[in-house]
Amino acid sequence: MKSIVRIAMLVALALGVVSCSDEDEMPATVVEAARAAGDFNTLLAALEATGLDETLEGAGPFTVLAPTDAAFALLPAGLVDLGVIPAPAPAMGGAGAPQAALTEPQIIQVLQYHVLNEALTAEEVTGGDTITPLVGGPISVQVLEDGTVVLDGRVQIETTNIETGNGIVHIIDAVLLPEDLQSTLNVVEILSASPRFSTLVGAVGGEGLALTLSGTNEGNGFTVFAPTNEAFDRLPGMLVADLAMAGSLDDVLLYHVIGSEIDSQAAIAAAGSSVPTASPDGEGNFLLAVDVDGDGDLFLDGRTQVIATDIEASNGIIHVIDSVLVPGVDFPGTVVEALAAYPRFDSLVDAVLDEDLAGAVTDVTVFAPTNDAFAAVTDLGGNTLADVLAYHLLGDVLDSGSLGATETTLQGSDISIGVNGGVVINGSSNVIFADIGATDGIIHVIDEVLVPPAPGS
Repeated sequence: MKSIVRIAMLVALALGVVSCSDEDEMPATVVEAARAAGDFNTLLAALEATGLDETLEGAGPFTVLAPTDAAFALLPAGLVDLGVIPAPAPAMGGAGAPQAALTEPQIIQVLQYHVLNEALTAEEVTGGDTITPLVGGPISVQVLEDGTVVLDGRVQIETTNIETGNGIVHIIDAVLLPEDLQSTLNVVEILSASPRFSTLVGAVGGEGLALTLSGTNEGNGFTVFAPTNEAFDRLPGMLVADLAMAGSLDDVLLYHVIGSEIDSQAAIAAAGSSVPTASPDGEGNFLLAVDVDGDGDLFLDGRTQVIATDIEASNGIIHVIDSVLVPGVDFPGTVVEALAAYPRFDSLVDAVLDEDLAGAVTDVTVFAPTNDAFAAVTDLGGNTLADVLAYHLLGDVLDSGSLGATETTLQGSDISIGVNGGVVINGSSNVIFADIGATDGIIHVIDEVLVPPAPGS
């Protein structure tokens, strides 16, 4: 996916590379490094209880993806408990009743899932789509645009390249779970076990939905589209708190839930259709529109991208998304806030801010090109960027049904609007999602940047 780019230098800068240039100060083994750090008591106790500490004190080389004590504390209460292993206090999150303890062979499986039989630097870890642990796997690797490295869609690397005499340690913020063990946890337990979803988990718990989403939905299971913390951070101001006070936050959260299990292949097969969610609007269900762009990336409601798929749970399936889905059509904020809430429009928002045009984007209709649309532009036809942006704005708020065959833009030139299996602007730019309302305008998503006639033509 285009939004997932592998930039090894950015990874190193973002995560803070740690290395030892003085061999005398380098820990002899990966186990010794964990002991010296002081934040890995649960991991060390599990290694010692299972005898794997002796293996990791061998010649190696190894790569260890090391969960901190805080990472283990996010697991369901009682999941990691071999008697001699200190079971960390469970984190808040409403993950339900204590989980049956993993057996010793299962604990060994979990530990081996954190070990690679080769020493890989951060650059080497992020050099491909996957890495292969001692058992299970492969583990998927994503490098986000800010350099954050995500493993299996839910675990982030916090610190990289702690060098030892027999390998390398990378510190992670959650416990990796092989697929067959992860699928024994319900969707709330899986989300609660990853700091990446702490805002979502807190909101679900605050609205009293944790118990519901821990159940089986009468055997039908759930599909949960899970926004990351960064997705919530993109929302304007105190929007989440305001929704909670207004009694509508539960509707927003349930808009991320489908009352059956839909994997990524089924979602892609539903491209162009609408899928009912669990969020009622008083007359039925809100409809979650699904579309796939030219690169095969899956988008919901024309603006939210699915960035990790098919995290299986005991009662459903989780897909990770990059922005918060808003029920209905209207966004509870301004046009600029609505665009800024979705990474799919980052290029447009950056251009508007760079040209200091945010104040002009009010009480207007916006034809909003996607990032892919901007990436495809090679020539502005002699126009300034400001003129190109103004060419995407109409001075009236017009929904798709009110657009005329010709409309005059704020740039001063006309655009043509036709219908050919959908709304088409200037004969080539398709409206891929229409009528996103905001408090001061309306947005139509388009797949091609509109370029006005050359000046003087």
